Amino acid sequence: MPFYTVARRRLLRRFIIVLSLPLLLAGCQNNDARTGPTAKSYGNDGHLGMVNSNPLLPGRQPHFDYRAQADFVKQKLQSLNGIESSRITFHGPHLYVTLKPSKDLDDEGVQELGSKAQAMLEYNMPTYRVHVKTAR
Repeated sequence: MPFYTVARRRLLRRFIIVLSLPLLLAGCQNNDARTGPTAKSYGNDGHLGMVNSNPLLPGRQPHFDYRAQADFVKQKLQSLNGIESSRITFHGPHLYVTLKPSKDLDDEGVQELGSKAQAMLEYNMPTYRVHVKTAR
């Protein structure tokens, strides 16, 4: 007796139609009403929203220029005692500061001054890689 008889073929065809009907109906639904969470975009600031979320972070605002940032660095360096003069240079993501210590500091005091300036500028200027050098 053959495996596929006419009755079995009809039964198989009906079974396939009954199973595929819910799939076809599910594909034809109207999905205009979105009920799930929606994605939020970053602010259009060129820094993935960093300016909007950290508005007072130095170096991220377009109105900050190198002169304003150099003045900020000089203001921070004035709080340290023992600096006779300083030279500030920006080069891309790097901030180079050369300090001329006062003559009354010994070698140990000069090293301590350089490390204090390095730590203070790294904290206050997080967008730059800070390089501090002391020269007599």
